[in-house]
Amino acid sequence: MNRLLTYLILPLCMAGLMACGSEPIPNTPDTPDEELIKNLQLPSSLRVYVGEVVGLAGSGFAEGDILVFAASGKELTVALTLTAEGASFVVPQEMKSAIYTLSLSRGGQTYNLGANDTAIKLNITVIDKPIVEYFDMADTVWVRLDDTVAMSGQGFAAGDTLVVQSATDYLLLPLVNITGQGAAFVVPELLRSNLYELLLRRGGVDHEVKVNGYIQSVYIVNLSTVVMPDLPDQQGATVKGVVYCKTVGLLAGVRVSDGVSTTVTDAQGRYYLPSGKYHGYVFLTLPSGYEPLSETVTDRVAPKFWATLTATPDVCERHDFELVKVNNDEHTLMVMADLHVGNRNDNGDMVQFGQFHTNVHGFVAANAGKKIYTIVLGDMSWDNYWYSKSFDIASYKQNMIANGYPTLAFHVPGNHDNDPRLATPPAWGSTSNDYVSEIKYKKALGPTYYSHNIGKVHYLFLDDVIFVNNNATTTVNGDRTYNSGFTAMQLEWLRQDLAAVEDKSAPLFISFHIPSSSLSSTWVVTKAGFTAEFWNCLTGFSNVHVLSGHTHVTRNMEDPAYPHIYEHNIAAVCETWWWTGHESNYARKLCKDGTPAGYEVFTVSNTNLSWYYQGIDDHATKEKQFRAYDMNYVKAFFNSPAVKSVMAKTENIVPPIYIQDEYLNIDNNVVFINVFNYDKSWTIEVKENGVPLTVNRIYVRDPLHMFCYPYTYCKNHSTSTPTADFVTSLSTHIFYVQASSVSATLEMKVTDRFGNVYTETMTRPRLFDELHMTME
Repeated sequence: MNRLLTYLILPLCMAGLMACGSEPIPNTPDTPDEELIKNLQLPSSLRVYVGEVVGLAGSGFAEGDILVFAASGKELTVALTLTAEGASFVVPQEMKSAIYTLSLSRGGQTYNLGANDTAIKLNITVIDKPIVEYFDMADTVWVRLDDTVAMSGQGFAAGDTLVVQSATDYLLLPLVNITGQGAAFVVPELLRSNLYELLLRRGGVDHEVKVNGYIQSVYIVNLSTVVMPDLPDQQGATVKGVVYCKTVGLLAGVRVSDGVSTTVTDAQGRYYLPSGKYHGYVFLTLPSGYEPLSETVTDRVAPKFWATLTATPDVCERHDFELVKVNNDEHTLMVMADLHVGNRNDNGDMVQFGQFHTNVHGFVAANAGKKIYTIVLGDMSWDNYWYSKSFDIASYKQNMIANGYPTLAFHVPGNHDNDPRLATPPAWGSTSNDYVSEIKYKKALGPTYYSHNIGKVHYLFLDDVIFVNNNATTTVNGDRTYNSGFTAMQLEWLRQDLAAVEDKSAPLFISFHIPSSSLSSTWVVTKAGFTAEFWNCLTGFSNVHVLSGHTHVTRNMEDPAYPHIYEHNIAAVCETWWWTGHESNYARKLCKDGTPAGYEVFTVSNTNLSWYYQGIDDHATKEKQFRAYDMNYVKAFFNSPAVKSVMAKTENIVPPIYIQDEYLNIDNNVVFINVFNYDKSWTIEVKENGVPLTVNRIYVRDPLHMFCYPYTYCKNHSTSTPTADFVTSLSTHIFYVQASSVSATLEMKVTDRFGNVYTETMTRPRLFDELHMTME
């Protein structure tokens, strides 16, 4: 971080011998003027304290070297310790403030460190040890009256006071919010925009602070007060406010909308919106390089880019937005769908949802230092249990908060996130079931459609669920039916939003719940009925990625008619509505097509994208991208009389599953390979004894999911039949090869579109039975 006062580095480049680490000590120079150390870097002056470790950057230091300080006819010798950068020494008790001449003692000989045998002089001032170390604060801080301004550092104590002084001002500010990692102060009324020196006062004594490893006599910061502009009412405007950032100031050109009308902030960061308050909220589109202020976990689960409108449409109300400046040109996305929590004991959803949180926290910890965001693609809740289990969309939000969700999370509504009963709309709202069903969602999680700029990418978050919900009343659930599509109001807002995107060659991410495409058994991609008008909005965009959920399977779809659009239909966090996990004592969490329960991870670097699928089981890793089955043993398992008797119940569901049609008619020595996140740019290679086998794609059901849900459920629940929507679906990403024998070992190599290679040596025969499928 640049500072207004910094230490001066004097590079002293000298040719000489090198030594580091455990290498042998090099020969000493033959003549006194031959340099030992090259690329030596020292400040022209140092402020140090006794016991401080001071680093020396340079190459050529060796074990046993001694640094000699000479001043006023006296010498002080200090042993050096080798480091990765060069060497370091500990300031001894005997060191006093003086201008020292430095030399190096090695093997009984003493050498000057300067070029051509010149002496290096260093002005050292010995001070008391700072009471606060690792102090840090932005160079420029924009503040308002009564703002709390945070500082990082170690050593703050109760009763400390910050001395803030300039040429014209002298303020004493008591510190608050003191922790082991920092403290804060509250902006007083007398603070004016100025360049200030900061000192720390303790017990009546002013102390310096240690910054970036070097002691500075003062710490200088530019404290600039954010003077909020006047906001008189304007004719026709019913919502107004200011968008600002404390480290930048008032932000111009930020788009602000109520989902119907849109405006942009002026040069003073002000916006005026003529809103009919139809949706009951106002929101902004994040400009690139900014985030909503997130001081608590609540701000992460429901980021503060929106505000609820509280007054009637004839009253003008004010809502300001504070943003934080960040560098997010490089960021990571965790994209997840279908969490389906409903506080049910029969499938253990809350227990398994807790395991999901553990996985997410582990992922974020493993990627510490990276900018990570979450996109949730709907069906966070389960409308059928909003009232019977007292767990609605607000309950989902509170659970996320209680588990300390670690990243900013942006949501879109799914069909199950609608109120199954009729809420009372405001007098200026619609009475349609689609409108009233969203009221609770909007209060908990905000806009049902909106947009952001994160780095160089434009993100759209849309609502493609039109809730019908026949026969609903204020006390009785309706039939919870719905259609997929967009309202005319949303499409008009979308056109305006996309028209404001300047770089249409940069990636455009569009998130909604119900997929816009489907994939047939012949691998042909078709578009859903609602998309014709929708896709017309995307004219001119060349790199579009659609993110959808809803199906609880993985399908990556590229339509030749739309070569610039790639749809990621992402499998579910809750797998088969939490049932495979429950039925396997949480050993297996599988979506309907055999994809592990999990989420998609996207890496964004400027405009470059890559992605992979991440499971949430304890044994799931990035390297586990496929699963292979020895179908000899799959057939044997499902052909056993006991299993066939259990599976007979699946013939009663609609449509029925006949196990003989799934696996029993397959040739001997066939091996299935389920490549979870497959798209047409992947390659699957299988060799037997070094000889490539022919790999074919097949439209079939995943055997492990067939075991974990239909079979296990029928076995464990003798009086009930598996839910038709939950049974194993036909998968679009299973492949097969024909081995030569029952015991042939196969070498499998799967390569994704980014060149990442995943391999497995499949030793056959590979068993398929209850023990292995539960514990594997």
